[in-house]
Amino acid sequence: MYDKYIPVIRLENLFALAACLAIYQHLRYSWEAFAYAFLLPDIALFAYVAGSRVGARAYNTTHSYIGPALLVLLAPWVDGNHAFAAALIWTAHVAMDRSLGFGLKSTTSFRDTHLGMVNFNRMR
Repeated sequence: MYDKYIPVIRLENLFALAACLAIYQHLRYSWEAFAYAFLLPDIALFAYVAGSRVGARAYNTTHSYIGPALLVLLAPWVDGNHAFAAALIWTAHVAMDRSLGFGLKSTTSFRDTHLGMVNFNRMR
């Protein structure tokens, strides 16, 4: 029923990714740090070894915008500059995944997401 909105959701996440990259560049943060940290949220994929329920929870925890938002809110009490840079990197990762169609995972299957079924054959 909501499938017609998925291209819009993917496009707005592409714009979020572009905004994160532009802000990161504008603030002159380290691109080397960006390269090292960009794929860190994907470590959660290893939780799928413990089953799809555990894997989906771990993936959804690290691929939600809630984590980076909390990091920004905590910035005044920690090293704010590094926290904001980390939040931008994390947000960029989530936005990239969503723009590619990798949404929040269902516990039924890795391929079953809130953006529909991931079709790996179509990505080739």
